[in-house]
Amino acid sequence: MPIFSFLYLFLSAISLADAAGWVGVNYGRLADDLPAPAKVVELLKDQGIRGVKIFDTDPTVLTALAKTGISVIVCVPNQLLSSAAASQSFTDQWVQANITKFHPTTKIEAIAVGNEVFVDPTNITKFLVPAMKNIYASLQKYKLGDSIKVSSPIAFSALASSYPTSSGSFKQDLVDSVMKPMLEFFRQTKSYLMVNIYPFFAYSANSDKISLNYTLFQDNPGVLDSGSGLKYFSLFEAQVDAVYAAMKALKYDDIQLVITETGWPSKGDDGELGASVENAASYNGNLVRRVLTGGGTPMKPKDPINVYLFALFNEYQKPGPTSERNYGLFYPNEQRVYNIPLTINQLKTRPKTSVNGSNDQMSPTTGKPSSQGQTWCVANANAGGDKLQVGLEYACGDGGADCSPIQPGSTCYYPNLLEAHASYAFNSVYQNNGRAAKSCDFDGAAYVVDQPPQYGECEFPTGPDSGTPVSSGSPPNTAMPPPSSVTPSPQGQTWCVANANAGQDKLKAGLEYACGEGGADCGPIQPGSTCYNPNTLEAHASYAFNSFYQKKAHATGSCDFNGAASVVDEPPQYEDCEFPTGSDSGTSPSSGTPPSSGTPPASGTPPASGTPSSQGQAWCVANENAGANKLQAGLEYACGVGGADCGPIQPGSTCFNPNTLEAHASYAFNSFYQKKTRAAGSCDFDGAAYVVDQPPQYGQCDYPTS
Repeated sequence: MPIFSFLYLFLSAISLADAAGWVGVNYGRLADDLPAPAKVVELLKDQGIRGVKIFDTDPTVLTALAKTGISVIVCVPNQLLSSAAASQSFTDQWVQANITKFHPTTKIEAIAVGNEVFVDPTNITKFLVPAMKNIYASLQKYKLGDSIKVSSPIAFSALASSYPTSSGSFKQDLVDSVMKPMLEFFRQTKSYLMVNIYPFFAYSANSDKISLNYTLFQDNPGVLDSGSGLKYFSLFEAQVDAVYAAMKALKYDDIQLVITETGWPSKGDDGELGASVENAASYNGNLVRRVLTGGGTPMKPKDPINVYLFALFNEYQKPGPTSERNYGLFYPNEQRVYNIPLTINQLKTRPKTSVNGSNDQMSPTTGKPSSQGQTWCVANANAGGDKLQVGLEYACGDGGADCSPIQPGSTCYYPNLLEAHASYAFNSVYQNNGRAAKSCDFDGAAYVVDQPPQYGECEFPTGPDSGTPVSSGSPPNTAMPPPSSVTPSPQGQTWCVANANAGQDKLKAGLEYACGEGGADCGPIQPGSTCYNPNTLEAHASYAFNSFYQKKAHATGSCDFNGAASVVDEPPQYEDCEFPTGSDSGTSPSSGTPPSSGTPPASGTPPASGTPSSQGQAWCVANENAGANKLQAGLEYACGVGGADCGPIQPGSTCFNPNTLEAHASYAFNSFYQKKTRAAGSCDFDGAAYVVDQPPQYGQCDYPTS
């Protein structure tokens, strides 16, 4: 489960009708590339945030939150529980220094005493209730006992049984020692129980028994609880009611329940089934809609569901599996990882999503409905990555979509997400076909909306701006695009070359994409190789563009690169370099993938390297195009928490020279990658690294392979 020895925020604690709940988002700080607290507060305000929860009492954060009207929940760290339990004077001083010093200028509304104390390896459970009582007594001394609540989040693993739901019960060793006295304390002080619930863990470990649709709030036949006769259409609600059942067994089901952590990772290791951007958007988006539209659980239908999503940012310094670093709604640069509604106002501008018999679609952020009867076509994130990718490839290929705006460096490249790129391409096809009903389908991967989609700063065109309609209005819902429409030379050969007039920026962006995510064979343009000379950007870009074009079987749209390339029917001539054609460029895929990807492009030109390894070896190197900040952050993580062997890059050691950030980061990244036995996801570092199959060459440094 996620690790919480640091600071969090909660997003948009929204009070709706009595039957509706509110939603928050945990904001972790286990990373050194996150915005400063003052900047984060601006982000929270911009997003309509009304509540914040931090897992300590960091004065910088509390000061930044002053006079904002944002409610704050602070935390007593686990390591202070023994002192808080032993001494009233200690808690008096703690409350004075951390609560009264800031409250009420900073609106502190609750104190969380510890976090998931029962699973803390230091065995501090016995201190929990005494510490809570002392904290509460100290609040009373300062006349704050009625306005500031005291609670403590527990892990869902505190339950001994959760299936069927009605059999929910707490572990026997916790019942008398802590659960009963803690629940009695909540009853006396009118507080609530905090619980952390992650359906992702249950699904990932039991995917053969638990339906993904049931886990993601999507259409499913439901699960009948034979004990209560209640039917559940989501695992989340079943788990919430299992906690209520456990409380009921102890005669404390009158206590309110708040889900302080829940979420879904957008990325994970090979064994972490279900971790993906699409599933994360579906789970969190559908959960938000479920909570904000009102109604309780089957067992507590009149009680609102209050939840806090985990988490605000991806945090690259978190230890553990890849998923731990990919729960965020936002990247550290404040760009969304995926688009979901977070407030009731955003919900009003999106298609409704419910658990049963619903339209299970998650749309991009949208503005006001069009008053001119306009419509747009957007991607259905719940269709899955495979369908979106197939549809994107078709749209940008034989579908005739104008995909140049979603190329690297263009106006709609960001947010660089598969859903965003597919939406733009689908809409282009839809508008080109005169908005024919069947032209927005893509095998179920798209649907029509009457509000202009909003992905970052990208503007989606409507009919008049989308160019000449394509010849056919039939729906582009096939996974296998028809043959390319490029007219070959009399010999049947064509090549893709750089357009020098496009400018260096476009050529460089295209070169980086082609040699990175594009999968072009750029070995021949490395120093010492057959096509390195002439060493010009135009020559290298032409070779890379052509390699990509040939691998894509001359597909329409695969020689564009945002206007930086064009097709010719005569072999390019750059000194003695021979440009391959389709017949000698390797195996080509079955469909024409345009140069647009749902993931950031890796670095275009890898470090100078020798002959590709014939032993299946691989190395991890720095992506210089990620920028110095990301490289530095990754280097520090790898050499610190990551456990990389960074001795060889210290002054005087064998790999200190060349003394460059790229060289040092490459060595550290590779050490981490090899220590992780080249596990999938261990060469990423938030986009600052990528895998190569040739030994890196930086000076005289030898890179280990295991």
